[in-house]
Amino acid sequence: MATEIITPQFLRDLTTHQLMAWEELYDHYAPCLYGVILRSVPAEIAASVLKDTFIAVYDHIHEYQADGERFFTWMYKLTLCSCALAKNGTNGIANLSSSPSSPSLPSLPAFSQMANG
Repeated sequence: MATEIITPQFLRDLTTHQLMAWEELYDHYAPCLYGVILRSVPAEIAASVLKDTFIAVYDHIHEYQADGERFFTWMYKLTLCSCALAKNGTNGIANLSSSPSSPSLPSLPAFSQMANG
């Protein structure tokens, strides 16, 4: 499991969409979440599911309650939701045929483009 890196200032940086905070968040949590995803969905769509997960975190970061659950737990739940949606084919994952043939962790720029688009 990933070590928590969330401080009140870091959370403020995330909610104000500071790119450096998002890069740090991705670098810290993506490997662990990607492992969860690879155990839940076919490798061909894992990268898309990881992007969907981080987009969901980006879109809903203002809903995270620090006094409730740990940040990793919150992200883990969003990851499981993204996996379930992918399994049901209801999340709009695009271009499945262009997914990498072997699982490798997608880079942050791909996520940044999706979040800013």
